[in-house]
Amino acid sequence: MGVLREDQIEIFRRDGAIVVENAVSADVLAALQAEFGDWVEESRAYDAPYGQICDGRPRFDI
Repeated sequence: MGVLREDQIEIFRRDGAIVVENAVSADVLAALQAEFGDWVEESRAYDAPYGQICDGRPRFDI
């Protein structure tokens, strides 16, 4: 993916988010979806916050 176009930058400035089609490959997207699915499954084993992420928030904020 290259640099964002000016219209995409303006949309981001206006809305605070943009959708960039095909920003990652299908393989990368599948790997991310699998990883997030694993996190969801792992979180089901806890009934209280577990560990911390880099900014101090609970890893699993139940």
